[in-house]
Amino acid sequence: MYRVPLWFPGSGVQAQLRAITSPGSRTFCLHDGLILSRGDRNTRMMSSTAEALTATRVAAAEDAARWVAEAARGDEDAILALLTRWRPPLVRVLTGVVGNPTWAEDLAQEAFLVAVSRLTDLRRPEQFYPWVRRIGLRLALRALRSHRAAVPLSAAEGECVAGPEDQVETRLAILAVLRQLSPPLRTALVLREMEGMDYREIAAELQLPVGTVRSRLSAAREQFRALWETRENES
Repeated sequence: MYRVPLWFPGSGVQAQLRAITSPGSRTFCLHDGLILSRGDRNTRMMSSTAEALTATRVAAAEDAARWVAEAARGDEDAILALLTRWRPPLVRVLTGVVGNPTWAEDLAQEAFLVAVSRLTDLRRPEQFYPWVRRIGLRLALRALRSHRAAVPLSAAEGECVAGPEDQVETRLAILAVLRQLSPPLRTALVLREMEGMDYREIAAELQLPVGTVRSRLSAAREQFRALWETRENES
């Protein structure tokens, strides 16, 4: 058995993932207090946490629908509301994908510019965040293909990762390990463990067969664990 603590970079949000593996079972504790216990044949979610999360998502969807309608009419306050609400989670996801907070900020900004200019194309306004996230992911993956490697993380950019010193150190270590995964594996892992998306949702987001998503996640987890153990042994 081994334990991998994982703190994803966030803007004041502690997104902790623990992966504990033992023969025949897997347990994950992931993002924003949501607890999932996954065995070979069942999935258990704490009902109170699930209900609170559902209520939050419903409220967020209602806000999105209202703000998108107002923003499409040129309301600058509504555009600012969309940016304020969904820019931080988008930056967090893109940081996990590209491995660089500054680059993620630029990509998020570009994604929002594209989204705001195309609001009338959005058929389901309540789905604004998944839509802008999809735009951001496509921009990120295209940028990674162009650079062929994640942009190096400078010391100054490392200071952009907020939180207590010990947590920042761990988050930067996680980014360093994530950066060693290939972009396809890194993206699948971030969407699953940071965004809490299921296999079908990831498949739809990345336009891949579900089987491909499963294989990528399996490979990503194994590679991440191996790289993390190596890092821990060397420290």
